Amino acid sequence: MPAIQFQAVTKKFTLHHDEPRSLQERFLRTLSSKPQKRPPTESYYALKDVSFVIERGQTFGLIGTNGSGKSTALKLMAGIFPPTHGIVRTDGRLSALLELGAGMHPELTGRENIFLNGTILGLSNSEMHALYPSIVDFAELERFIDMPVKHYSSGMYMRLGFSVAIHSRPDILLVDEVLAVGDQAFQTKCLERLYQMRRRGTTIVFVSHSAALVEELCEQIVWLHNGEMRGYGDSKAVTNDYLRFLHQQELPTDAPPPPAVPPLTEAAESVGVDGLLEAAGQADIVGEGNGQPNGDRSFRSGDHQAEILGVRMIDGEGRPRQSFLTGDDITFEIYYRAHVPIEEPLFGMAIHHISGAHICGPNTIQNEFFIPRIEGDGIVRYTLRNQPLLDGTYELSLSCFDRQGMHAYDLRWKEWSFRIDPGGSEERYGLLRMGGEWSHAP
Repeated sequence: MPAIQFQAVTKKFTLHHDEPRSLQERFLRTLSSKPQKRPPTESYYALKDVSFVIERGQTFGLIGTNGSGKSTALKLMAGIFPPTHGIVRTDGRLSALLELGAGMHPELTGRENIFLNGTILGLSNSEMHALYPSIVDFAELERFIDMPVKHYSSGMYMRLGFSVAIHSRPDILLVDEVLAVGDQAFQTKCLERLYQMRRRGTTIVFVSHSAALVEELCEQIVWLHNGEMRGYGDSKAVTNDYLRFLHQQELPTDAPPPPAVPPLTEAAESVGVDGLLEAAGQADIVGEGNGQPNGDRSFRSGDHQAEILGVRMIDGEGRPRQSFLTGDDITFEIYYRAHVPIEEPLFGMAIHHISGAHICGPNTIQNEFFIPRIEGDGIVRYTLRNQPLLDGTYELSLSCFDRQGMHAYDLRWKEWSFRIDPGGSEERYGLLRMGGEWSHAP
């Protein structure tokens, strides 16, 4: 018998709008002649006719955007909700980590909640006494274990709940998005334990907004969208379909044609910077105060005789984007303002992976593209044809130096970021698509 089975499962909720909170409020509403704007109740389908099977010992993932039905599916597996229609079957001792603080009493201490949760999971008092030291040690809460959990942070809640869940020796472990609140070191520790449990044959159902993590951890995946099953099967194939869908959702469907931006040679002469930004589409320029800030990793330096005002990233069809696929063309339009005449400036850029790896650092002089002089406002463009970056988040730095690269007019380090989504290349490991060819001779 499979560990978990969904057969044509539908879950309907009834939403109550403006429900009276007291007898007095209900009475006053009956006397009011003001018409209601919407019906007092509304049906909402969180899942619609969903069917799948999770075999014993399998690691299974659920992916989808917010409101797709992932958490509802887990709660049906855990027995928190009954299905409106269809059948949900589970076979084996089940432990669930679905919401922060779920199953914990805020007035009880961490120690008391450990034993309370153990009882709920069907473990005896002697079993819990034997497991208690390991639970506390894994959660790293020795100093706070006798503190009421109402004073715990979200990360401490997650540590305690996860530790109890994995030490209860479940046959089936359900894990929702709660791992996202932990620090990086503890997340890594939790994932290592999940890998150990998977090797021991525990059935794991995992939900995360990180499609890459779900693909890496899980053998099969269900993709839910608006309560309906859009994909089911091999983790790599379903994840690629899901990410292609998200990528297409970002593309404008009825956007006007790309604006006509003055050529570089005409830009500084014909219009000021305000005209450049207007021509390029002000909302698409990532400059001061918008875009994707990179926190403490970014900084700015230079004497600002020339300033980097912002950058616009566009695809091969002239559409402003923040995400691309491997193999897409990317043009970086760098907007500048020179407050004084500058002879033979050097414009450069650097691309780093979010992990810190330095990918490239091209500049105009190295690429034998010489700009004789700048004064006022203008645009410098750098185009990557068929760019080889594999999926991930990348940070962008821009600069303007003198010809020798010794004196900085403006250096804006890691102030922008962009994303490469999976689906553009079959190569999945590392940072670059090499595009090499294999051959063989016996």
